Amino acid sequence: MDYGTKNVLTSRDAERKPFPRPRAWLFLLLALVFSGCQSGSGAKTNWFDKGSFSYLEGNYRAAEKEFSKAAAASRGEEKYKAICWQGQANLELGNVNEAHKLFRRIDSPRSAGREIYARARTGEAQVLRKTGRYTEAETIYLTLSREYADVTDETEMIAAIVECKLEAGDYEGAALMAKSLSAKYPDSVYAKQIAENPALAARYVVQAGAFSDMRNAEALRRKMAVAGIETFIKKELRGRNLTYIVQAGAFKDKSAAETHAAGIKRKGFSVTIK
Repeated sequence: MDYGTKNVLTSRDAERKPFPRPRAWLFLLLALVFSGCQSGSGAKTNWFDKGSFSYLEGNYRAAEKEFSKAAAASRGEEKYKAICWQGQANLELGNVNEAHKLFRRIDSPRSAGREIYARARTGEAQVLRKTGRYTEAETIYLTLSREYADVTDETEMIAAIVECKLEAGDYEGAALMAKSLSAKYPDSVYAKQIAENPALAARYVVQAGAFSDMRNAEALRRKMAVAGIETFIKKELRGRNLTYIVQAGAFKDKSAAETHAAGIKRKGFSVTIK
């Protein structure tokens, strides 16, 4: 897509990872695999190694099983390391509740070690984002950037906060934070990727509906798709309830948003500009 000639942020853009950046913890996993291969410490190491290789190959179901075995057979930091990666595998499989339970089992940096504890908290933040609890996820990333700077990358944590704001529809807040990050760390790969993200230019969102039931949101999305209208569903926590919002595009110019909304209305759908 040529972002230089389009204002609209389509469903495909919105559902794409906002900042496709390298994951430092994947390199950590590779290092752990290598050290395990060198140690020759028996079945526990083999289970973790097998899980690691399966994870890196994208076979998350097999990885989850091997990490579970490693966790059951290990103690101390090794046990928490396996639990953490078991949670990550569950997250990749879409087992959000199970992933959350596993991450929450790692509740102390004293027992798990600061690095694994921080990794578990980032996993928990991913869970919160998937359930629309963006503010809570932001708090975790901010805490990690300030209190666990020795085991996390501050620029990556701030970039994750920008992602949260984008997912929550707070385009202005995301743009301000991205600008601050670029000014503070101009050479950071995360800052450069943020600056190139088209979603940061969005100011006006065309909304087609908001529902308490995901099925109703999906029904509207399918109906609009038949009419040739691209949409995506954003999850938002309002009070204690999760709301499913059907959005039909985000724009940097109000006039462009109004033109797009008018075209949707001509097809028989009611929309508003937020």
